[in-house]
Amino acid sequence: LDRKFGLRTIPLALLALCIVSFGLLIPELGIYWDDWEIITMLRLYKLSEFWNYFSGSRPLAAWTYIVFGPFMGANVIAWHIFSLFTRWLAVVAMWWAFCNLWPQNQRQVTLAAFLFAVYPIFVQQPIALSYHQHWIAYFLYFISIGTMIEAIHKPRYFWSLTLVSLICLILNLATFEYFVG
Repeated sequence: LDRKFGLRTIPLALLALCIVSFGLLIPELGIYWDDWEIITMLRLYKLSEFWNYFSGSRPLAAWTYIVFGPFMGANVIAWHIFSLFTRWLAVVAMWWAFCNLWPQNQRQVTLAAFLFAVYPIFVQQPIALSYHQHWIAYFLYFISIGTMIEAIHKPRYFWSLTLVSLICLILNLATFEYFVG
């Protein structure tokens, strides 16, 4: 990467891209699909009821609502901002992990991160309450890979980085089984 656009400015550029691509629409967005059920749960029940709600399909996925629900509550705009923020975190984590994996190809990795930030394969960004979990899972997945690579590159911190990697992997798999492979 050139000096004008250094490694420290890339996360900010990725944030700007996410905001321009998705964030400007947040005031116009509402509640869609399964978000209605989550809003109802947040308004009518205790957070602990999320364990029962998810028990039939993804019994451990309730943790994201239990952890983040108290901050956002039933505020739809807050959930949209949070979903955009988790998208950005996932993109930055992907960029960081792959820069560690391919340090000689940082330009290509950076371009891939910009593409990952806006690639239209994931069109459910407006379904913020349900799909924030996808971005959290991506984030944890890439942090797990990145810390695993760091553990190899930094033998002094091997065990602590491996532990962080395993914790992120377990949380990722507890959120979604999509990344088991």
